Amino acid sequence: MSVNLADTEWTYEKIDLEYLIYNDYRLREKDLEDIEVYKCFKYSSTGISLLAIP
Repeated sequence: MSVNLADTEWTYEKIDLEYLIYNDYRLREKDLEDIEVYKCFKYSSTGISLLAIP
């Protein structure tokens, strides 16, 4: 697993990865079928813009 919170741990104590929550917000092909015009910068209910995999 790649964690990009920091390159090294020399400035802080160990990060407890158990409390990190991973949410994958990328759109899949079936999600894009309902979207007529894809806009990567658009307001959403989560506050995260739509992200489609090229």
